Amino acid sequence: MANSNPLEAKVRLEFFYSPNRLNVAITRAMKRCIVIANYKVFDIIDEELSELPDYHSLKDSLQVFKDYFELSSKIEEDVVDEEW
Repeated sequence: MANSNPLEAKVRLEFFYSPNRLNVAITRAMKRCIVIANYKVFDIIDEELSELPDYHSLKDSLQVFKDYFELSSKIEEDVVDEEW
């Protein structure tokens, strides 16, 4: 659930925020599911994306990621990457 280039996520929104991709990540666990991701993957700011051509067709997919993030338990690391 990571991307080393934040701008690429904007270019490939349909792939990056595919509910099918999230489904595969969270439904294969037998006992416990641990999703390792940069919190920015789930920190979706609609105002920043609303100007992109695919935004309206992907709005429901983005909401799936927001909902998952809100429902999940979080373990946060105190590491800050100023470039991100």
